[in-house]
Amino acid sequence: MALQLVHITDKGATRPSNQDSFCARISNFGRETIAMLAVCDGVGGLQSGELASTGAVRCFEEWFEQQLPEIVQNGLTADVVFFSWHRMLETLHTALCSYSGKTGIQLGTTVSALLLTRDDLYQVQVGDSRIYLDDGLGLVQLSKDQTLARLLAQYWLCQAPEGEKRPCGVCRACQQVRDGTHADLVIIAPGKPISPDVRPDMKSIPVDEIRALIAITGRHTFEGGRRVVLIEQADKMNPPAQNALLKTLEEPVPGTIFLLMTESPSLLLPTIVSRCRELKLHPWDDRTVLSVLEKHGVTGQRAQEALHVSGGSIGKALAVAGDEQYWQRRSEVMRDFFALERRSDILRISSTWKDRKDDAEELLDDVEDMLRTLLLCHLGQRSESAVTPYPAAWQRFSREGELSAMMRLLDAVAQARQMRANQVTWQAVVERLLLSLMEEKSKWST
Repeated sequence: MALQLVHITDKGATRPSNQDSFCARISNFGRETIAMLAVCDGVGGLQSGELASTGAVRCFEEWFEQQLPEIVQNGLTADVVFFSWHRMLETLHTALCSYSGKTGIQLGTTVSALLLTRDDLYQVQVGDSRIYLDDGLGLVQLSKDQTLARLLAQYWLCQAPEGEKRPCGVCRACQQVRDGTHADLVIIAPGKPISPDVRPDMKSIPVDEIRALIAITGRHTFEGGRRVVLIEQADKMNPPAQNALLKTLEEPVPGTIFLLMTESPSLLLPTIVSRCRELKLHPWDDRTVLSVLEKHGVTGQRAQEALHVSGGSIGKALAVAGDEQYWQRRSEVMRDFFALERRSDILRISSTWKDRKDDAEELLDDVEDMLRTLLLCHLGQRSESAVTPYPAAWQRFSREGELSAMMRLLDAVAQARQMRANQVTWQAVVERLLLSLMEEKSKWST
């Protein structure tokens, strides 16, 4: 097997150093060539983080040199690799906890590791790390985010005996849910169709995808127990798709559980919402978010900026803190949408954004975040420093504007999303949103 390895480590824009550890091993086992790559990002301050990540990497190195030869000799399978890695990481976890208890130092590490053979690829992910495949057409995320929805799916499908902790995380069903391979776990998401009639490049969830889902839920389960359906970004279902799902939501097959995930519930039809039990995830307080950012080496102005845009989400704060492309796009949004001076500029600006349809959701999220910050400042839930980057007119608006006006602007973003869902051209959506912002800003310009 030919393998070329390139590795880059970067401290990012806000850290003096990083806490990453990395290893790569390639060996021949008879006729089989096997490669292993592992990267671990320590948490807990520079020295403590390095200790945790280096310890994790050494565990993988020792496993490759001492245990893998015997595993290959007896037969390399996914189950054997999983249980072997699981025992290794449990031992590491126990050692780190023991060290922390003796020293009073909090530390930890993420883990992303790959084992490659001629025919198979095995992977493990712990924490907020990611593994991507570059197939020449774009990046494909191989690792699975550990979300509440998947944890609930593990709970409902777990095979642990009655009365024991669920989800156990180690039974076959929990492993398969984690990997997204459980036969009775159905995942619906834009760009990941289960129907052969749906193109994988579609940004929405069309009606054919929901029809394929309904056909699956009408069959017996493979394991004889429950079936769990996860619909990610449920607001991306177009209206025909949502209507097609109504009857199934109202009268689901016994033992079938639907989880609809969305950050924009206003884009779901009222008839869909009325058939669901709503669970709102409340934001974390500022102190907690800043504490986690600090543990990951993000401090100062960037930490405050990440806090302001996180909406109380620790995951989002960590994701954006070191994402320079995010801050570049946000700067462009501030310049084009909030610093707009003349109506005559609307056509020019919309023309520059019309070819950036792939950034549409991110742009609307940015505008919504910026408007939400103005609202929070108006309500006294954010300091005035949060709107310092805004033009003077918007700063005045945050102090003196009426609540109804702020809600109208947030509604304009929701309407923009609805227009996109209804296949209105992206340039027309941008122009309407620009006009709404321009009209309000002109009232506060001196």
